[in-house]
Amino acid sequence: MVRTTNGADVPPPPFRLGDRVRGVSYVPPERRRWERPEPFEGVVVQVGSGYAGVDARHAYLWTRLADHTERQSLVSETVLVEPAGEDPADGPTGAGVPGPAPVSPG
Repeated sequence: MVRTTNGADVPPPPFRLGDRVRGVSYVPPERRRWERPEPFEGVVVQVGSGYAGVDARHAYLWTRLADHTERQSLVSETVLVEPAGEDPADGPTGAGVPGPAPVSPG
């Protein structure tokens, strides 16, 4: 369990920054006239909406795609493909960002 700022205990989020995920993008009802949900795969860059109280109704996730655009999805409609840090290309920073080059003593 994770303790929130208001002292409530809640389960930890199912995804971490840098996790590779697959899902269907979330399009709010008022935008569906112009946008359609679409399948995606990418790297988690934000867990939660970023706005207090919003996640109580909808748990959101933001994912960066290979073309550097981002998609919002509902956690309930997203699945883990590969945990962060499992791919050697991720380096120690995760999210597909290589870490600093090793320094040799000398």
